[in-house]
Amino acid sequence: MLKIKDKDSFIKICKVISWLDEKRWNDDNNYNFINFFRKDLSNSEKILTHWICYIADRQMPFEAVWDKGGYVFSELVYEYKRSKLLPQQIIEKYYENYSDKDKKRFRFKSSDNGTFASRYITDDYQNILNTLEVLNYYQRNIINFIVNIIKRFKGKEDLLIRIACDLHLLTYQLDSKKANSKETLRVLNDEREFEKKVENFKKNSTSGKKRLWCCIRDYKKGLYHKVFSDAIREVAGREASKFISIWDNLPMEQIELPGDV
Repeated sequence: MLKIKDKDSFIKICKVISWLDEKRWNDDNNYNFINFFRKDLSNSEKILTHWICYIADRQMPFEAVWDKGGYVFSELVYEYKRSKLLPQQIIEKYYENYSDKDKKRFRFKSSDNGTFASRYITDDYQNILNTLEVLNYYQRNIINFIVNIIKRFKGKEDLLIRIACDLHLLTYQLDSKKANSKETLRVLNDEREFEKKVENFKKNSTSGKKRLWCCIRDYKKGLYHKVFSDAIREVAGREASKFISIWDNLPMEQIELPGDV
């Protein structure tokens, strides 16, 4: 048990931490608020863009990911939601070779002034492709995907862990680094197989899952929490308040974050 020897000093420290926390998460200049290519994206589209930006957020300056990457990916998501093209056809429209060294990058399509090349772009391509192909079965909407998980497992004490496991399967559970949405969907829809994944996920919840947990953290607090809640209102109709309440009351202590975060 923690024993407080100096109550006044402890209160001062807590006030400083609270002020820092408020500035970090609720300031309009939040460093990872995305440079969306247009202002009228739906909240669900903003969340999917945010998710994809985190896929690419590895060993790069954050300004490049959230400014340049967000600009390109938000256009990709906008078309994905409205197009009848297959997910692979859509991502290939935004993916190109450049230079004489056969380098790859993502390109903004509405004009010639936007490109983004992530550090591990071939891996990111597969992760994004798997995400888009799986979400194809959830009306191309990541919030529908998450609400479906809440419906399925509401009442479970480890609901947040299960949501995290589902989201990990959505994007990162690749077959030999290749997108395999059929296998992902098979596991998601097989109760026994999914329970095995959950148990394994719990044993390795901090290994290589930094970006996953950072997304969930963002949806639980700060500016993206509002976007996330508004996205639930877009897709859940009359039941929205129930799902938002469940989400808001999921225990923060189940979120796993490495020390540098």
